[in-house]
Amino acid sequence: MIPYHWLKNIGLSLLVAIQLGTIAIAWHQIDQDQHIIDQISEQQTRSFETLSRLERLSHEAYTLFIYDITDNFVTVNDISAIIANCITLTDFADQLPAETSRQSLNTIQRQLREIQLALRLLDSARSQFISDTPALEQRISQTFSALFDTQRSLYDTLEPEFDSPLDTRLQNLDALCQVAEETYQQYLNTPIHQPQVIVALLRQLLQTLEVLEQQRFHSCTGDHPSCQQIKTIRINAEKICNNLPGIYTLWAYDPNLSYLGDEVRILNQTWDDIHSAMNVLLHSEKKALDEEKEQLIRQMDAGKFTFIILAIVGFSSAVLFTIVLSRILHVRLNRVVIGIQEFSRGNRLYRLATSGQDQIATVAHEFNAMADQLHSQEQRLQQSQQLLEERVIERTSDLQQANERLILMDQVFKNAREAILVLDAQGKIIQVNPEFIRLTGFPAESILGRHPGLFKQVTEQSGIHRRLPNNSESLWEGEIILNNRDNTPIATWVSVSSFDNHRGNTAGYIALFHDLRKIKEQEEQIRHQALHDALTGLPNRMLMADRLSIAIAQAKRSERKVGVLFLDLDNFKKINDSLGHAVGDELLIAISNQLKEAFRDEDTVCRLGGDEFIIILGNITATSSIYDLAERLLHRLSTPLPLKRHTLHISTSIGIAIYPDNGNSVNELLKNADMAMYAAKEKGKNTISTFSATMDEALQQRLAMEDAIRAALDQDQFEIYYQPQISVDGTTLIGAEGLVRWIDPQRGIIPPLDFIPLCEETGLIHPLGEKILSQVFHFAARFCAQEGHRHYRFSVNVSPRQFSDPNFLTLIKTTLQHSQARPENLEIEITESSMMQDINHTRTVLTELKDIGISIAIDDFGTGYSSLTHLKHFPIQTLKIDRSFIKDIPQDREDLRLVETIVSMAHHLGIKLVGEGVETSEQLDVLNALGCQTVQGFLFSPPVTTTQFEQFSRDMTAKGSA
Repeated sequence: MIPYHWLKNIGLSLLVAIQLGTIAIAWHQIDQDQHIIDQISEQQTRSFETLSRLERLSHEAYTLFIYDITDNFVTVNDISAIIANCITLTDFADQLPAETSRQSLNTIQRQLREIQLALRLLDSARSQFISDTPALEQRISQTFSALFDTQRSLYDTLEPEFDSPLDTRLQNLDALCQVAEETYQQYLNTPIHQPQVIVALLRQLLQTLEVLEQQRFHSCTGDHPSCQQIKTIRINAEKICNNLPGIYTLWAYDPNLSYLGDEVRILNQTWDDIHSAMNVLLHSEKKALDEEKEQLIRQMDAGKFTFIILAIVGFSSAVLFTIVLSRILHVRLNRVVIGIQEFSRGNRLYRLATSGQDQIATVAHEFNAMADQLHSQEQRLQQSQQLLEERVIERTSDLQQANERLILMDQVFKNAREAILVLDAQGKIIQVNPEFIRLTGFPAESILGRHPGLFKQVTEQSGIHRRLPNNSESLWEGEIILNNRDNTPIATWVSVSSFDNHRGNTAGYIALFHDLRKIKEQEEQIRHQALHDALTGLPNRMLMADRLSIAIAQAKRSERKVGVLFLDLDNFKKINDSLGHAVGDELLIAISNQLKEAFRDEDTVCRLGGDEFIIILGNITATSSIYDLAERLLHRLSTPLPLKRHTLHISTSIGIAIYPDNGNSVNELLKNADMAMYAAKEKGKNTISTFSATMDEALQQRLAMEDAIRAALDQDQFEIYYQPQISVDGTTLIGAEGLVRWIDPQRGIIPPLDFIPLCEETGLIHPLGEKILSQVFHFAARFCAQEGHRHYRFSVNVSPRQFSDPNFLTLIKTTLQHSQARPENLEIEITESSMMQDINHTRTVLTELKDIGISIAIDDFGTGYSSLTHLKHFPIQTLKIDRSFIKDIPQDREDLRLVETIVSMAHHLGIKLVGEGVETSEQLDVLNALGCQTVQGFLFSPPVTTTQFEQFSRDMTAKGSA
């Protein structure tokens, strides 16, 4: 028989050889795949870098070209002409009464001439791209600032009886200087045409094309699609390089491109060809690179398959050998296992067969010897163990119980979170725990043996040693103030109980102290939070009301006045929306600090919430002093306010109410100050308004109007009138615009301007808007369901507040579902201001409306501000030219040019036009000549009821048939 260790060694050597062979093959395959991956990755990286450079160069050059052909210019000559007029107005120094005034006027003249000279230098520097340009721009801005400072100094030196004509001349000079400075700011924002930069970028693009050819094709002589696109890009780029400088040269003679329209269009087409070829090139190259990547993956898969086959062969061999070796080992070990099992079951006489000389035979010999020895020792141990166990159990039982009790008591005493003080029957301290030492700061050796009076306790019933329980009571609890080692008071809640000795007599007392300092701090913090603003730390509305009532009571006793200033920051919401709430909070904290610095300690500065503040001025003798304080505060808050990352200019509207002139109670004074503040905002903001009785009357009228609107909504007093929209030739009815009218039983028809603004302000625009949408959608569904009416379109105007409502789209979909109206018969009108308030929200809503099938129109176009870029990318079908531009044409040439511009822009963007407010045939002829497709106005029909509109539709149909 072969020894077992020989078989084991042979098997292990074979397994190691198989494993090493498999590892070598895998290493070779991985190294080969990595080499191929590195080559392909390097090649693809170079190709991607070259393609990215091509795309970037094309985009930069085209951006510069588009930027050049879409800008208007302010020139240095324009600014110099204004400054020359300013210099002419300064030739009256000899007419001024004082020498100081004459010197100031001469200084203004010198500063104007310095600006003229610096402007010529700046124009030369910008045209030649000289690095001195920023320094010249800064010098001119500083000179303008010094000029305005000199003008203010001149006004300060003039006497009140100064000659009126000369005063008018100085005012004109000031106005012209302001115009010059604003024109200069426009000039700074005027770009410089850079044809050389565009040509240089295109030359770089051509060089990059050659690099791409060398990387990918070595030369573009075949019919590869990418080669065709490279040729197209090269031909068009060279064409632009050859023609662009000449066009820019002619452009210098005609900045408005009046003679270069065809050339610019050809260049635009050439740019389009470059972009198209560039897109095809990028697509084809991406496809080629993907094919190379797939080929590499196939090669790697083949390598993996080879490795798997080898691994399977090696693993199968190892498994087969393991099975054989395991079988041999199992047969021999099984005999040993049977012997061990027999011995473990209690068969102490079982012995193993000991044939052979290998390790398993040795194990059998040793097992038999061990079994003999254990059998004899086991008998002796059993006897000794039985005696010993009986004695140990008896001795340890009592000790263990006593020890556990002592350990438990010691751990409780040392680790208790309450301070523990143990006194003997005479009231002397005999033991303290670590928590008591930590609480008081006294070391243990200085406490033991002394009375608790050491801590100078303060309580209504005096100290601990005077409140120890007597025989009739076993517990006393109460709040005690301890003094620690530094004489710092510590508020504690103490529980004192007595304990007895084995004879039943009082052996001493145990006092448990619970530290109340955190609870006291939390209580104080809660009181502070309840009465102060969390952000600024100022008193809140509750504390403000309490202090105002105290100030009123004091003023009543001393017969003095109390001033209440109600502050509201102007345009604070814009700061929050544009810079974020973190900057808004930082601004509120800075304003709070300004307010605290501006007033006396006895005055109260409060924050009501948001951007509203209240200042209570007590012990006032003269009403004028309140207004003076408000003016100084307004001036202080108007100065730039530096924050961490921004410097903000903020203005404030201030309302004033005075006790007892404007009210005798807290609520009345706050209400009147609030009304005065809103009156200040209506005056234009950044001003002060004192409460008057007329404000209360206006408020009552406003509340009455608000109640009337609510009643009108409940009683369905709002009706929709429809103003027809007609083709510009007057022959075809296109649709109508739904306009709301309030039909009041007593006052008759109330125009929208009398109630829509109030609805916007109070939020009533939401229920009113729902009624308007519902009526228009239902009428459109009924009217367009008639034969021959399926092509009509009904539009409805949506207010800015309703459009910004997150549930606006849900309202549209629900109303559309209930009315069964067809989306293609409906159009939603929004204003420019609504569209630009939140670009992302506008894009989402308009895109969803377009997907539904509802058209979008921009109402009153031209009266607000909208970016042409946003207008181009919004899904807008119609622009409505505002009536203010149409009413004075053709007589007003400015309005006519504006209308021409709007029509031309709409045609280029593929947007339909509707002219509003057409009242004369001359206006209609002009719109027809300009290409406006649709009109509406009193020339054809005013807004009419549904019945009148249906009759108008029948009349138009009959007229068209005739």
